[in-house]
Amino acid sequence: MIIDGKEYIKIGDAAKLIDRTPLTIKNWYEWAELHEMLHLLPELKRVGKRKTRYYKGDELYKLNEFKKHVADKGLMNDFNRTKWGKRGDKVNK
Repeated sequence: MIIDGKEYIKIGDAAKLIDRTPLTIKNWYEWAELHEMLHLLPELKRVGKRKTRYYKGDELYKLNEFKKHVADKGLMNDFNRTKWGKRGDKVNK
């Protein structure tokens, strides 16, 4: 989608590109906001009645970098356990 002359990609398509789910990416933003690290993720734009999340095509590399350097390193474990409770404990066992 072109917005203000720039290419934007829907969250679902971005998630497929980095082999994660849209829910996972939403959780990354929640964690990053809590830890004042939103600068590590691409700026998002919400469009339409459903406020669909879109990302600038030229900033998608930030999602992949976050995945490699934060999410896949276990830095979000405590956050996930708190958020998901007992369900999160089962996932980590």
